[in-house]
Amino acid sequence: NDTELIGTNAIKLEIVESTTTSLALLKDGSVTGYGPDFGILSNIPQTIQGNVAKIAAGYKHVLALLKDGSVTGWFGNSDSSYDYTINPPNIIQGNITGIAGGYYRSLALLKDGSVTGWGFNHIYIQDIGSIPVEIGTNAISVYAKGLDSFALLKNGNLISWGYNAYGQLDIPLQIQGNMTGLALGRDHAIALLKDGSVAGWE
Repeated sequence: NDTELIGTNAIKLEIVESTTTSLALLKDGSVTGYGPDFGILSNIPQTIQGNVAKIAAGYKHVLALLKDGSVTGWFGNSDSSYDYTINPPNIIQGNITGIAGGYYRSLALLKDGSVTGWGFNHIYIQDIGSIPVEIGTNAISVYAKGLDSFALLKNGNLISWGYNAYGQLDIPLQIQGNMTGLALGRDHAIALLKDGSVAGWE
């Protein structure tokens, strides 16, 4: 049983979108996983083991934020032609504190609180060069799902941009300024509020 190998050592779990592959970041900074491989598990770079601070999964790809602030990534066996999704601009390497993965695209939170992105620049989702200016240097975390992106700001506000196929970008005004975390589904979003309660929309 692959889950028995993880034991009580997991600190973060991610499910790779469009697959049923699950990944776990362990306390020692290594990455493992279970479920169908699709090349995702067997392609985990051995050179990063013991040096991973955070993981994020997008559409058939995985990102690993290393302890030195750089990011590396990998695909399953059939997606190696999409390297632009997993390779961040060299200029931001060593300056990254947060990561998120979407549909053949990736987001990064930088040390100064700004947000940048790279990868597939769909007509409806302009991550590259079109990050909302109101984010400035005030972001504390980034999130992505499909063609939608979010940045949580220091003041508890949530900024959204993207395709909005299911209304996920229509954040309820009454919870702005009151959020501390976010989880995204295929067609809905759930926010953790400062008082420990949750609010959802779709």
